[in-house]
Amino acid sequence: MLPLVSVITPAYNQADFLPDALDSLLAQTFSNWECIVVSDGSTDELAEVVDQYVQKNKRILFFDSKHGGPSVARNFGIRQAKGEFILPLDADDKISPNYIEECLKAINISSKIKLVYGAGEKFGLLNEPWKLKSYSWEEILFGNMIHTCAMYRKADWEQAGGYDESMIDGIEDWEFWISLLNKDAEVVMLDHITFFWRIKKSSRTKILNAGPNVARIKRHVYSKHADLYNDFFIDPLKLYTDYKASSEIAEYANEHSFRFFCSRQWKKIKKLSS
Repeated sequence: MLPLVSVITPAYNQADFLPDALDSLLAQTFSNWECIVVSDGSTDELAEVVDQYVQKNKRILFFDSKHGGPSVARNFGIRQAKGEFILPLDADDKISPNYIEECLKAINISSKIKLVYGAGEKFGLLNEPWKLKSYSWEEILFGNMIHTCAMYRKADWEQAGGYDESMIDGIEDWEFWISLLNKDAEVVMLDHITFFWRIKKSSRTKILNAGPNVARIKRHVYSKHADLYNDFFIDPLKLYTDYKASSEIAEYANEHSFRFFCSRQWKKIKKLSS
């Protein structure tokens, strides 16, 4: 019997874009899926758009909830999910017809494989390949290279504790990957383009990157997973001492630029003559 894949689609005022996401699901070569669309307090015509699909296809389910952010909506949808495998698909993105089939083939190779995702392409305001860095455990601790639409097991979502519902401003998917993975876990990126990321004039990602919240949110991630970063960070007291010493040197150089320049040149001469 084919495994069931639960596609989780949180949506906040995405009525204009949702049909592209749902149509890409209906075109899948793998048929044993369910799609759980969760309205995150949408105020547009999202419910009416989803209802047209629900009436035609029983694999699509719809839930309406209060606005709580994508983590709350995703967790709610996954709790309703009956599938062994979870595939988050944002309401404004889309996937290739073979995406679910290819992800399933890859993730079933080994129980050590925790995430599978496809190479990406941008569409919308930009139409170009999306160059993602190769995955490594060390690299992902400091920056995300896995897009939201990655397949994983529901059992692993439960073990990881789900998406962090306090992270309402963004990069909650990155934090979830850190919770889901470990240094021994394997991650697979399909070598062909199967995921399509819509580029818009305004998005949560653009708003986050343009504002002051990025540093605050990253500090939350570092604090939450502090034990994972111990091997990478030096003693904060030593860091502060080094910072103060550098600041004092910079201040001296700024106030006494000529004397500082001469002292640096004298040190170079002494080093060459020794």
